Amino acid sequence: MVSPLVPLRRRVLFALLISTLAAGTASAGVVAKFRSNGAFLRAEGYDATGCIWMSVYASKGGSKTSPATWMEYYVYDVCAEQWIAYGNGLIANSALTVRNKVATLQVTPVASADFYAEGQTGTVQLTATADGNYSASFSGHSVWEYAGRRTRSHGSWTERSAAAAGTVFGFQINFSAVLGDSQDKWIEIDRGSN
Repeated sequence: MVSPLVPLRRRVLFALLISTLAAGTASAGVVAKFRSNGAFLRAEGYDATGCIWMSVYASKGGSKTSPATWMEYYVYDVCAEQWIAYGNGLIANSALTVRNKVATLQVTPVASADFYAEGQTGTVQLTATADGNYSASFSGHSVWEYAGRRTRSHGSWTERSAAAAGTVFGFQINFSAVLGDSQDKWIEIDRGSN
């Protein structure tokens, strides 16, 4: 049996690759650093037409004295083969709440010095509830290399499957989701054009 995480990891890698290609590679150096230090929510799905695919990830991070919440999203029209919206960066800590088996994300991302956004804008409203279908955990190191970039991570995480529903920029989507907790340090390095 194939782990339910394999397709999810492939989609996450795809989303990371697309964000890398969309941002381009102008010069070598550190692109991003983030410390996840708490709860996270990852969700993806399609609208009723089957044309609009959407992926959202939000994670608590930073330190206890300086908490931060990171979010990234991707909205793609697979029928028209074009991006509708994508973005990533810091959001208000209050935008993501995770309590027991329920997570909510409510935010209106806006381009700023701390948040990169392209395309359509609006509100993201998601509620995810753990469904008990699977759980997983990891502890150790990982390295992902793609399109001239290297992302390294060290730490641990646990996650469990969830059902989610909500809207992203007005699109009503039913999601498969994962709720979890992470204690990771991430660094992404641009190695220059290949």
